[in-house]
Amino acid sequence: MMKSFLGLIVLLLFHNASAFSNDLRAFKIEDVKTLKANSILGKRVRINARSSAMAVETCFLINGKPKDVRASIMKWDPSKHKNSGVILHRRIGKGISEKSFSDMQLTRARRRGVWMLNQTGELRDTKFPLNLSNVEANELFKIYEGHGKNLDKSLNDINKAWRTIIASRSLAFKRGGLNKLSTYDNSGRSTSISTELKKVISGLPALKQDFDPILRRILSGGGNPDFYFEHILIQGDMAFLAGCYLQSELQNKLFLSDMQFYVSHTIYGTFVLYQLEPYPEDSSKTLVWRLDIVLAPPIIGGGGMERMASANVLLQEVKKVVKLLHIDLN
Repeated sequence: MMKSFLGLIVLLLFHNASAFSNDLRAFKIEDVKTLKANSILGKRVRINARSSAMAVETCFLINGKPKDVRASIMKWDPSKHKNSGVILHRRIGKGISEKSFSDMQLTRARRRGVWMLNQTGELRDTKFPLNLSNVEANELFKIYEGHGKNLDKSLNDINKAWRTIIASRSLAFKRGGLNKLSTYDNSGRSTSISTELKKVISGLPALKQDFDPILRRILSGGGNPDFYFEHILIQGDMAFLAGCYLQSELQNKLFLSDMQFYVSHTIYGTFVLYQLEPYPEDSSKTLVWRLDIVLAPPIIGGGGMERMASANVLLQEVKKVVKLLHIDLN
């Protein structure tokens, strides 16, 4: 996914760019036919104004058959690349429990985890910056308060509480999709990630044509997802991320979704859809179409110019990730 974009999302870099695409998979046939081994087509995607999400689509080639490419994407470990923004990647698989997240922990080493630890002391504020429900925030603050507001003494218990929070959200997703996840109450109002994704779907009706089975599973559960978690860097500070893969097929096309349904701060979540099919110009390659969506708070989504600038940054960061895929899979 676009991990390094998370560190840039608040910068809103302004520069000239092509217009938004109004349709998905809007690349010209002649452009797709002339794709080279490491070239990438990319466009920004317009979403209904009711959503503060941002989206971009890319199209590229990967060596191998579609099923093999899909399996390789699911096994890919971006933490091997220092510029990916991923510190730790752990694939859990289909069976999950609280023990599955035993490697997930905050640390004071080299600033990593310090910001999130410091925010634990601010959780009584009705506008705390971490993506938590009020119940989750209260539990974390009680631990901190119970250790005399000493972060060093409370570190082990805080880590255990975080693992419980993320394991509970992951199990809830497995039982009933995004609709079962607790709200985020950190903005002084309740925010539902399922509601945010439904806004995107309503603003991109073309999504439902081929991806309806996956979208229903994401929102309501089912499909036997493959889970993973990561430690990522956002502007030098560590954040927790939990996600999963879902698959489907239609005729000769394969589909894959990479839903990062929990990110501990800055954004609500991320959502990547892949469509994979044999490349008609060379049967040894797979044509990959990818849609990246960032579910962002309104302050990040911004107005027209801000959203355009953020989408420009997002597109460049997605292309960086695709280049890393090229390095490892080609």
